Amino acid sequence: MLSPREVERLLSAAVKLRDRCLLMTADSAGLRVSELVHLKLSDINPERMMIRVEQGKGKKDRYTILSQRLLGELRRYKQAYQPVSWVFFGKNRNCPLNITAAQKVYNLAKQKSGVEKGEGIHTLRGQGSGLHR
Repeated sequence: MLSPREVERLLSAAVKLRDRCLLMTADSAGLRVSELVHLKLSDINPERMMIRVEQGKGKKDRYTILSQRLLGELRRYKQAYQPVSWVFFGKNRNCPLNITAAQKVYNLAKQKSGVEKGEGIHTLRGQGSGLHR
């Protein structure tokens, strides 16, 4: 489990806005990596401050909280990257980012930040760091 300070160091080490948003979304919304890469623009509801997770574990839909800080970062990301359907898209804008690429983003940020704990992007899930809630 990462401390709030370690999570902040990890996020600060992610230089690209896309990478920071990806990691921040995993931390703040508590998404599994498969849920993260399959997140669609239509799943984000800024009026209700909720994120809809479609077909999560057990093929169940659920909702999670969208923090004000994450919403601000996602708006900046949307303006800069102009995603079409998938929030985090791969080389082709019409395809979601693959799980391996998401893991690489985490591992690179971990290496740059000097954070030693945590084996993968799932480390951020359920962190409850409170930084982005």
